[in-house]
Amino acid sequence: MNTADNYAANFYDKKVSEINTDLASLGWIQYMHPVANIGEDEEGTFPEVYMNDGTKKSIRIFPSGDSLSFFEIETADQIEESELYAVNMGLIVWADLTKVYPAKTYNYTPELLKDVKDILDDHSAYNYSFVFRDVFANYSQLEKVQNQNTMLPYSAFKINFTVDLLLC
Repeated sequence: MNTADNYAANFYDKKVSEINTDLASLGWIQYMHPVANIGEDEEGTFPEVYMNDGTKKSIRIFPSGDSLSFFEIETADQIEESELYAVNMGLIVWADLTKVYPAKTYNYTPELLKDVKDILDDHSAYNYSFVFRDVFANYSQLEKVQNQNTMLPYSAFKINFTVDLLLC
């Protein structure tokens, strides 16, 4: 990986932080995480994020609490003859529908999806695709309990999208 590619692989952190700030304004995502790496142990793979708290500590992300979100980076491709990169990302959101809005007695996942997509629209995201099955496909430890993580009253979705970022 050359130096430009190395910068491209890391310069999305600012955009992710900006998106997380706006996701916080929604008020219903309890734990907003940055970009997850794929951790691995003898039991399989899991999402893992660096804490960025002055230590070298990373934490595993498993569905718990009211709701959570984290990002994945798919690719960062340079746009021809420019310093822009088209960064393909995924945003995974998991929620316990009995805790996010307890008064709602129906599956309101589409409302949560719209909230999140509206935030991404505000950040010039484009080229959307939505995943509702196998949301945790990259993580074998979560696949094992896929039904427990995503069947009602739980819900999960992944929004794949692209943002153009300037390589500074």
